[in-house]
Formats: sequence, C-alpha cells, structure tokens
Amino acid sequence: MHLRTESALDRVLDLLKDAPELPSLNLCTAFILYVLSSDTLTSGISLSTVRLMIELVSKSPQKNSVDDEEYKKMQQRILSIIHQSLQDDIFYEQRFNTCDIILETFVNISRSHLKEWLRNEARTLNGFDLMIDA
Repeated sequence: MHLRTESALDRVLDLLKDAPELPSLNLCTAFILYVLSSDTLTSGISLSTVRLMIELVSKSPQKNSVDDEEYKKMQQRILSIIHQSLQDDIFYEQRFNTCDIILETFVNISRSHLKEWLRNEARTLNGFDLMIDA
C-alpha cells in the first residue's frame, strides 16, 4: 500500500482520529503530517486532514504543562529524526510542540497543495488563529 494514494492516506489518518486526546500521539501525528507535507509527490490534502490538523492544535498540551514521560521521549525521538534528516533547523527545541509542527505543515502544503476551499475551511474553523495564539 502506498501512502501517496489519497484513499490510503485517508485510511491511515482515520485510524489516528483519537490522536488529539493523547499528548504523545498528538505530537507524533503532527510530525507524520509534517513529513507527508514535505513530500512533493504526495497528492493533495483532504478536508478531513485539515480538520485533524486543527483538532491536533486545539487539543495539544500547553507548552510547559506536559510532565508525561512518554511525551518527552516522543519529543526527543522526533527532534533526533529532524536533526539527522533536515539541513535547516526550523524548529526550536525549547518550544518544540504540536502547534509549531502544524504551522510548518501548513507552510509546506500552502506552497502548492492547499486549494482555495481548504484554505477557507481552515479559516472557518479558526485554524490559523489557534496556531498563532499557541
């Protein structure tokens, strides 16, 4: 199964619909979306994906309120992957969280994949406001 096909990606993301509720899964799902948004061959983003992204931001844990050991481990794993595979440091370790990842994801997809109706949906759901306020 190739994740680049729209239906396969939608099925995977549908399995992650409870991700916003669990801090470590929230962070991990945001990173998966970021990686997919960096792939220039990925097909366009769907409405359900935009809604998942906004829900991840709205239910992400506060920056300094996470004492969960699993969350901290996930954070370190993701930062390690980023340092190994990205040339540019676009994330700050001190404030690395779901909101920063989703913001960068929107930047990636808005370059070429974000259709006007999806942009309007993100505005309607106050997605951009949530990211800015975070």
